[in-house]
This record gives sequence, structure tokens and C-alpha cells, in this order.
Amino acid sequence: MLSLLALVSSETVAQQLEDLRPVLDPKGYRLKVELVAITSLSTRLGEEKANSSWPILLACEPEQLDQILNTGLKQSSSPLILLSEPDSTHTLRMAKQAGAVDYVCFASMAEDIPLILSELSLSLGTVGSVIAFTGMGGGAGSSTMASAFAQHCQNKLKNKTALVDFDPLYGRLGVDFAIGSRAGFAADFSREIQGAHMAEALSKPTLSGIDLYSAPHAIEFDDYEEFDAADEFSAALQQHYETIVLDIPTRLANFDTDLFQRVDHLMIVSHVDLAGIRNTANFMKWLESNFETDAHVIFNQASRKSPFEPKELRALLKLNHHFWIETDAKLCKHQLRSDLNTPQVPQCQSSTAKVIAQIAQRAGLRASKKTTQSPGLLPKFLNRHA
Repeated sequence: MLSLLALVSSETVAQQLEDLRPVLDPKGYRLKVELVAITSLSTRLGEEKANSSWPILLACEPEQLDQILNTGLKQSSSPLILLSEPDSTHTLRMAKQAGAVDYVCFASMAEDIPLILSELSLSLGTVGSVIAFTGMGGGAGSSTMASAFAQHCQNKLKNKTALVDFDPLYGRLGVDFAIGSRAGFAADFSREIQGAHMAEALSKPTLSGIDLYSAPHAIEFDDYEEFDAADEFSAALQQHYETIVLDIPTRLANFDTDLFQRVDHLMIVSHVDLAGIRNTANFMKWLESNFETDAHVIFNQASRKSPFEPKELRALLKLNHHFWIETDAKLCKHQLRSDLNTPQVPQCQSSTAKVIAQIAQRAGLRASKKTTQSPGLLPKFLNRHA
């Protein structure tokens, strides 16, 4: 999730940016518009560049550009998007070449801003993102990886992180929000977290009565088709947490919900066998035809000791996606290097910790600059197991 601060000196431009909210909100981008007097614009911009890592969108008059270019802003780390009028094309180009701004767009083409934000979130990294894990086949390890990744974001990157488990077959401590059927909770979840604080069970998932600062929570519903508040729930989480890690059963995507639309990066965890590879390929094909989610595949079977079968290798090569294999079998590692002599050679890792760190890197996540955590946001299980 990327936050954008817009400093504007024109009410017209401010309204134009406000009109972009229906486009930005579903993608998880926060937009804060601040109307600043022309005489104070340069000073206000300098303050933000010094104290914030948020991308900043600056809307100003062409004659103000020279003054802004001389304030040493290019020494700051936060990206700067310049929004101006077409008659300042030459000055804008000079500003870009001088390195004072990162992106330039005209006020008449403000609809390009979501595209710029999308590029920023991938190239520069962002503290907050929605990362989802889903498994291809039982025991593939998606839940384990989701839990480990949430701990990585919370402990290593110091991001305020929420771990959300959809329909948990086995209740696990460490889940901040558990969303599932009554039958599933009755059989597993309630027994596992006996004695822990839970929000009042709801017949349908709404935000009524839920304290987002306290965990864990159970949100119950009778049928997946009733789960029509995924968008509202996800949006509310983003107001309180920097990084959201979802553990999603694949079948949840078959229902009418825009939950996947809010996912910035989807990690598909699969067994390293022919069935897992084929299931993954079919799911990726379906995913690409329905969503615009950045997806990676993790083939996770560290216990595998046998060489790959030729059919498995051919199936791997047909997967035209970013993927890597997490395994400690040297035999597999050697065979992959010798047999998959293509630009798509998967990267083998010897430990889950390294894979988790790679996921964060590929997702563009960076460490929070905050040195203190807000009270009540650090999940209790992390205090016990850190």
C-alpha cells in the first residue's frame, strides 16, 4: 500500500485529485491532498521531504519551478511527482534531467497518477502492502510461509503487520484475524486459542463491534457466498496496519468478492511434483484472466531427495512466471542448474528464512523508519516468540 501526499496551490487541481479517489482506493493507495498557499509551497515541500518517505505530488505554477529546483530537494530520499501545465514542458524536462523530480505529468493527464504509483510501489518499495499466500494442494506450506512472513515483516522490518487467516482448518496462535465458517471454528480454532480474547462472533462479517487494535479476532459466516464485506474489511485493516499478510484458500477466489483485487503480491505455494506444477499452471492461467495481481510461485518441498522427472522439468519450463524452489536437496539443486539452461532458471534456497526475506524483497517491502511501535498493535504471540 503506497501513500501519496499531494501539495497543491490550486483548488481546481485539489478537486481534480479528489476525483481520483475512486480509482486509487480500490488499489489500496492512500491519498492526502493538502492545499498550500503559493508563498508557502516551497517551504512546506522542504519540510515534508526532510521528514517523510512518502511520495509527494507537487502541483505548482511554472514560474515556481526555478525556485523549487534550487532548494536541494534532490538530496531527499522521498520520490517527487511534479504536476504542472503543458506550457511548462521545457522547464519540466529540465527539472527531470536535473534529478530534482522523479516523475512528471500534466494536470490534464492526472489519470496517469495511478500508473505512476504502481511503478513507484514496485521500483522504490513501500512499507505497506497486501501480501497473500495460497496453496496448491494440502500441506504445500502456504500457511506456514504466511505466518513466517508476517513475523519477518513485524520483527525484522518493524512494520505493523496483521496476519489474516481465511477459513483456518487448524487454528494457529499468531493469527490476528481468523475468518471462516462456524463449523471450522467449532472444530479447530476455538479449541486452539482457548482463553484468548476474541471479538463477539458475528453472523455476517461487518466492522461493527470489532476493535482493530486488539487481536486475535474471529469473524464467522455460514457460507462463502455471504462473505460480501471483504473489500470493507481489507480497507479498514489498511487504516491501522502497514503490512497485511493474507492466508487465502484458493477456492475463496471462486466467489464474488474483490478480495484478490486488493492484493498487491500473490505468493502461490505448491508441492514440487507434476500435479502441483500443473495445478499451479492452471490456476495462474485463470488468475491472469480475472485479476491484475502480481503473482510469484514458490515450489516448497524441502524434504524432496529424488531427481526431477523429465515430465516435471518440461512442466516447469512451461510456467512463464517468476518462480523459485525452496529445497535443501543438493541433488535437485545440481539438476536444476544443469538441465534448466534457460533465463527462467529457478533460484534454490536452503532455508525458509532466506525465502521469506526474498519474498519481502521481491514484493518491494522496506523497513519502517519508525523506531517505536504503537501500543496494542504488536501481536501477543510475537512478544512470546521473538
